[in-house]
Amino acid sequence: MPGSGIGFAVLEVIVFALATALFIYSCWMKIKLLGQGQPEVIKRWDQIPKRIMLLVNEVIGHRKHFRDWYAGPMHLFIFYGFMILFLSIVNFFWEGLGITPEVWEKIRLGVIGKYVSGSALPFTEGFLWYHLLMDTFFVLVLVALGMAFFRRLILRPERMELTSEALLILTLISGVIITDVMIEGAKIVKEGAFPGAYFGQLMAIIWEKVGVKSEHDAEIAYAISWWLHAGILLGFLNYLPISKHTHILTAAPNVFMQSSEPKGAIPPIPNLEERESWGAHTIPELSWKALLDGLTCQECGRCQEQCPAYNTKKPLSPKKIHLDIKHLLSEEGLLPKDKERVPIISEKWTTPEEVWSCTTCRACMTECPVGNEHIPKIIEYRRYLTLMEGNIPGEAQLTLQNLEKNSNPWGVGFDQRGNWAEGLDVPVYADGAQAAFCYFVGRDVSFADS
Repeated sequence: MPGSGIGFAVLEVIVFALATALFIYSCWMKIKLLGQGQPEVIKRWDQIPKRIMLLVNEVIGHRKHFRDWYAGPMHLFIFYGFMILFLSIVNFFWEGLGITPEVWEKIRLGVIGKYVSGSALPFTEGFLWYHLLMDTFFVLVLVALGMAFFRRLILRPERMELTSEALLILTLISGVIITDVMIEGAKIVKEGAFPGAYFGQLMAIIWEKVGVKSEHDAEIAYAISWWLHAGILLGFLNYLPISKHTHILTAAPNVFMQSSEPKGAIPPIPNLEERESWGAHTIPELSWKALLDGLTCQECGRCQEQCPAYNTKKPLSPKKIHLDIKHLLSEEGLLPKDKERVPIISEKWTTPEEVWSCTTCRACMTECPVGNEHIPKIIEYRRYLTLMEGNIPGEAQLTLQNLEKNSNPWGVGFDQRGNWAEGLDVPVYADGAQAAFCYFVGRDVSFADS
């Protein structure tokens, strides 16, 4: 235990309770930020089995991550390392309360009976599978973290920015793992080797090399390691909601609530006749799902790497579309509804040139591993620029005018739609022809010169 007596157990409960309360408060504030957005116009809770399979494939299976041979295994080891680490965290908290194997034995015999093992945490401490599993994942996570540091500091791919925040996140994760192994090593020095704890045994050797040999020294080393682990773990927990790693909390729901509409379907404008403004150019004019996308963006740059506009030196970066939402949402925070908002379509944030550079090919959405939807936001921005400001490139303006007047982008008169059939003796319904089926000739065939 990281101390002795009831006082340390009470202190642990207070520290953990305060940290957990702060974490819940931070998450609640993020939810309130999302509440500023507009209601969704498409279904987000239909086709539940299909959405569950999306979770299995994209979150649990890391399907899209493995399109990158380097980042896929790296991210998978870190992800599952944290899942496995949860067992250690429960055991860590349990021991901090002073529930030693001896105390647990009394609880087991007096309350639970003979259904569970007499260990510090049921089915964990002292078991070969537990220590073997934990130590193996500790090694895998540290290897993955080494790969992440190497990629950030040495490889430095263009799609990723080297930021102090990213390095801090990697350092905190490393600290959580290393201090957990330090705890295990100190326990081995005091109590002897645990079956399967090969990494902990190595740490015990290191402890002994630095002078931790007696039971008293091991208790001090254990207490120091315990509180270091607690501080880093709780600090990391409370840093998550305000960091770039918010996606750890939001990726799963974001993937689950991806659009189930056909690819390329454009969301309708709700209450079209009653609206005073069309499209979006401020945070509250975007949907709550659009804001969730912004918070969820993990800044991996996969969308940017696949974007044809970005790769041909156009102003657009799909990653920036979401980062602008994230940063402006954080900068403005919660504001009254009647408060004037900063326009997101501006020279400071997303520019009109970026909005009109998009080809709407959906490569960004196909590649995004956390289910972000870039195109619907760009469509909303274009609606605002076109319908509210008349800000539209000349070539697009002419095309839209031709479509509006003549139902084709070339401006060919609508009265010439049937000219392609001249001399072919094709029966036409308008001329009184009767048939079981009607062949509808599309726009391109009807109007294009070819």
